Amino acid sequence: MNLLKPIYVGTLLLCHTAALSQVPHVRVPQPSSLQPEIIGFDTPSSTTQPLTPTITDPFQARQNAYNKAIMQEVDEYIALQQRQRKIVEEANKKLNSTKATGDAIKIDYELRGRDIPSREMFYYAYREMEAMLSGQQPLSLKRAVFLYEKAYNPSLDWQAYNDKISGMVDHLGYAMQQEGVKENNNLGKNMMLFNFFTDTLTVNHPGMETPVTTYPMLYDFRDFWGRTDYNNQFVTKLLQTGSGQCHSLPLLYLILAEETGTQAHLAFSPSHSYIKIQDDRGQWHNMELTNHTFTTDYFLMQSGFIKAEALSNGVYLQPLSTRETVGQIVMDLAGAFVHKFGYEDFVLACTQLAQQSGVKSMAVHQQYFNYYLNLHNHILSQYKSYGLTKADFESDETAMKVYGQVVGSHKHIEKQGYVEMPAEQYEAWLNSVQEEGRKQEHKIKMRALINQLND
Repeated sequence: MNLLKPIYVGTLLLCHTAALSQVPHVRVPQPSSLQPEIIGFDTPSSTTQPLTPTITDPFQARQNAYNKAIMQEVDEYIALQQRQRKIVEEANKKLNSTKATGDAIKIDYELRGRDIPSREMFYYAYREMEAMLSGQQPLSLKRAVFLYEKAYNPSLDWQAYNDKISGMVDHLGYAMQQEGVKENNNLGKNMMLFNFFTDTLTVNHPGMETPVTTYPMLYDFRDFWGRTDYNNQFVTKLLQTGSGQCHSLPLLYLILAEETGTQAHLAFSPSHSYIKIQDDRGQWHNMELTNHTFTTDYFLMQSGFIKAEALSNGVYLQPLSTRETVGQIVMDLAGAFVHKFGYEDFVLACTQLAQQSGVKSMAVHQQYFNYYLNLHNHILSQYKSYGLTKADFESDETAMKVYGQVVGSHKHIEKQGYVEMPAEQYEAWLNSVQEEGRKQEHKIKMRALINQLND
């Protein structure tokens, strides 16, 4: 499951306004037309002043006075209409001049948030990951994952996190010694790591009278999307409970691989992440930690949600480098920020930093689209509040650039081969790994890898 499930990329109805009518709301993928309301008044018809009749009797005089009063009211009404027209014309002139100078109407083209202290944790995490990706600090998955999770949950403690991982690394080291796995045997170390995640592992620790036993890490089917509790997606939650999902399990595997000097890689399929390893013969194998099995690329492609474009663009089924994985964690940081604060300029900064890592992740494209969609809505709401028209919006170069980014980024996502995978389809696909045919396939792969170790 991909942590960064974006706002629905599909038909989106934005706000309607009275003065603006339907100024550009984005109906993705087809932008709707602009239909402004025309502001103005009808020109009053000219009035001819009637001749004053000759007074012949008192009744006629009274009628003349009445007619005069009526005509005075008409004159006052015409004058009022003219004053109103003049006010509108002056307002329009002032509007045009102030739009040029920015003195009266100021459109905010940024998504700013309130100055909340908890935001600083996200900025701190961003800066440290930026230092990793720029070469100012060593790349560390263990550190990057903790920074992202602590940004969302400030109560997390580095020492407790680090101690828990160090204990696992020691246990794995003693297990490798016990089984005679050499330092340069990358396949052997990966198989030991896989056993640590999927099986009961009893190991003798130096200085301890009784062996230490660890048990398989389980898939937590309760709220694995993190919709009820966002922390359910975290490695820290997995360390505390021994259960996780397809985001936390692969990340912990990679952290332990990094700490033990083992080569392993993160890879993606729709709404899902898993581990790829390479054997001594150069063949790639997929570790499915959610169901404790080895799977094939062919099986992953049977989900029906991997298009040829996504494969050719390297979005799915490709092993990520450590640098690219840190880039993906930057996007995890962006997703956690959105969950807590919504879309702000911080999210755009994260997409730009992740792109620098070289990661080809659908999350980057999705968050980029979502950011500009929210920025477009923000600008549109201001046009609504000022009562501006279609012509005003279309003459605003910055607003139209944002509008173009919304449409363009959506088209880019389509070119990348993205297909939305419904939650029920993902669960059905995940459960299919338990089928007998898949279990048999797993056994065959396991036997082949064990045979390589025994050669």
